[in-house]
Amino acid sequence: MNISLSPKVQKFIEAKVRDGQYASPQEAVNVLLSHLHQQEQLTAADREELRAELDVGIAQADRGGFVKFTADDVIVERRAARAKKTKSLLMAFIER
Repeated sequence: MNISLSPKVQKFIEAKVRDGQYASPQEAVNVLLSHLHQQEQLTAADREELRAELDVGIAQADRGGFVKFTADDVIVERRAARAKKTKSLLMAFIER
């Protein structure tokens, strides 16, 4: 399948690859479309569960239950989590 991307989307994909988030444009497009597919599969119950989890976090923050961290800590943690999730989503998407 050959597709054409708008210049804006093409720049977005190129930036993701350049920043090291994805190894290639193909990987980026596959993962991003997989995320969209997963998001579209969320049920009302899934959304409600996510809202409930957010409510717990907001309540903890309101009580002062913060954990000290740096921006670098968050970046490292999120990159590792994203890499793990990306790999599992890509494998699940490819296996379909």
